[in-house]
Amino acid sequence: RTPSPPAPCRALRPGMLKLGFTEGDGAITNLLFPEDVPKVLDAVGPQPPGKELVVKVFVCPTEDTDYAHRASRPFLAWILNREPYRKFHEWLGHGELLRECHERWADGDPEGARKALPDEVVDGLFVSGSPEECRERILRYHRPGVTTIQLYVSLPPEVFVSRARVLDTLARLGPAGG
Repeated sequence: RTPSPPAPCRALRPGMLKLGFTEGDGAITNLLFPEDVPKVLDAVGPQPPGKELVVKVFVCPTEDTDYAHRASRPFLAWILNREPYRKFHEWLGHGELLRECHERWADGDPEGARKALPDEVVDGLFVSGSPEECRERILRYHRPGVTTIQLYVSLPPEVFVSRARVLDTLARLGPAGG
């Protein structure tokens, strides 16, 4: 009989993170700043052998910042106003940073919520830039205890011409040049 592949659970806060490591094969977390990874690792605690901590990173490899913001801001405003992600970011300490976005969403103003989402949040939660810049920013998520970095790549129109080069650059997440 072939063993099943690992199946880490999706987890955003301490209870689910711990559950993923005690009862499951680990955890997958996402939509966090690289600076938030240590807090997630602290919540996980000592990782038993064979368990995974997967950090999913959203990437839009383009130097057109306006495009990257237009492409990612609606998704981020929507998802950051879902209760699990709102509570996740409050736990991470970003409640005040997202306060106006949350208030506008709660008032039934999704467009106002999108506009109220600070650029630093959009840039921090959805990596953009040249493929090389994206690669360097993605590497900031790599910490002891993070077993896998999973990329969600949203390719802008100009990248389709050089898609293979872009994806190859993003895939090389080892040390620079490696």
